[in-house]
Parts: sequence; structure tokens; C-alpha cells
Amino acid sequence: MKYYDAAFTLTKDYAAKLRQRVSNFRETSGTRKNLYLTFVSCYGLVKNIEASSYIQNEVILNDVF
Repeated sequence: MKYYDAAFTLTKDYAAKLRQRVSNFRETSGTRKNLYLTFVSCYGLVKNIEASSYIQNEVILNDVF
């Protein structure tokens, strides 16, 4: 989860960090199951190439309340 005061823009650098975190989780946990990245925020995610190709699900505040 990440707090940001506006819609979050997923950059190439941040997408690389997420890929590394997924890789570390796979290695540490030993899972062979699918992992789905879900972005949770108040204002959502800016739609761009990185976001559409890497984030599978998005939950915003309006979805919860």
C-alpha cells in the first residue's frame, strides 16, 4: 500500500522495484503460484504503459465505501 495525495504515476523505475520485490517474494517464499499486483490508493493510478502492463488490479477509496 502506498499513500499519495494525487493519482499515482507508475514510472519505469518504480515498476522495476516492484518486479524486484515480486522476484524476492517468490525466492523467499518458494511459491510457484501466480502473483497478482493490486494497487490500493485513495485517488487511483494514472493510466500509462507501465501501469497497464504490470498492475493487474486497482482498488480506490470509492470501491471500498
